[in-house]
Amino acid sequence: MTDHRGWFERTRTMRSIASVIVVIGCLTGRAEPARAQGPAVPAVAQPGATEAQQTPRSIADPALCDGLAADNRNYRRRILGPMQDWAGRELAGLRGDTLLYPFSGPDAVTALALFPAVRHLTMLSLQKASLEQLAPADEETVAAECDIHRFFTQTGFFRTLDLDGKERAAAPRLLALLLLSLDTAGIRPTAIGAIEVDPNGSVRDDPARRILADDSGLFPPAPPPMHDDGTDPKALSGTVRGVRIEGLDGQGQPRLIDYLSIDLSNAGIRRHSGGRRMIEDRAREAVMIKSGSHLLQSRNFSNLARIIAHRASTLVQDETGLDIDWLTQFGRLEIHGRFTEPFEFWRDSESMARLRSALEFFHLSETPPFPYGYRKPSGTLILVATSDRTPPGPPAQR
Repeated sequence: MTDHRGWFERTRTMRSIASVIVVIGCLTGRAEPARAQGPAVPAVAQPGATEAQQTPRSIADPALCDGLAADNRNYRRRILGPMQDWAGRELAGLRGDTLLYPFSGPDAVTALALFPAVRHLTMLSLQKASLEQLAPADEETVAAECDIHRFFTQTGFFRTLDLDGKERAAAPRLLALLLLSLDTAGIRPTAIGAIEVDPNGSVRDDPARRILADDSGLFPPAPPPMHDDGTDPKALSGTVRGVRIEGLDGQGQPRLIDYLSIDLSNAGIRRHSGGRRMIEDRAREAVMIKSGSHLLQSRNFSNLARIIAHRASTLVQDETGLDIDWLTQFGRLEIHGRFTEPFEFWRDSESMARLRSALEFFHLSETPPFPYGYRKPSGTLILVATSDRTPPGPPAQR
């Protein structure tokens, strides 16, 4: 079992001893998070090559994703740069070293743009990410990943049907999209490992399945063999699993990203052993919600909504997060932007009618100059709720 605080201390020590290596291997602290090196994305099967001849390739390589470099430049200019500037002005006073991001999909870049000081990001989503996704992929899979990332750079959000591969012959590897998002955020991965949540809510890693990246941030094209600890597979059916990515930002500071696959509905939280305890622990500081399909406003997700409302010290969300009745129970609520109606799928939502009525009594700050969440007639809406309450109880060992 690993305590992530010890990992940060070990990383600092290693960085001090090997400072020359860090200077060479990390980004140079440029304002724009672009790098000459590609993201740490799984290998791609080369036509006609044997397994021994296949080598790690970056999904950002123009030969694999035509026009991707230009797409990323446009994203940084239109969305990421304005978002970082806005967060530096409007969110600078928010506290917390940890951030919980439910319904995240592979979108790490938005979380790290709004919360640049967060050292430990926990992403929760239904889609699975595993070390097995480091294995070589066929051309159809890579093409799907390229198209999905391109859609994100144009809109700022992922679509569930794309992540699930419902409109394509090949489903994307969630891990490939996650690593690509981290690269866009300026994070150079240094290691990746398998994690799972135990019945007490602690997140355990498996040292036998930790894989180091090379100096370019690339991983080997296939994971090591599965570690058989003799556990009955039936006993693991309710276990929450995922991956932990260790990385360094543009200033050489350590960042820890946990991605866990979990059903966040009431039934799902009850079914997953330790899942509720893990969420309660990691919701103690900052929570972020974006493009959450308005699920938290339904009865089927009321347990998660209650955990966030009762435990989070800071909540940054769009209109798809907590209902306005929950938000007004925080000590302070700031509204950035305007709101007339949600994305067309939810125009008849009772929660959206309550939000529209409530905002008539709030001071509305200027609309943020970037898209955040689904497209809607009135543009971007960001709600920032903060509480003065002290996070309850000691944190569980991570």
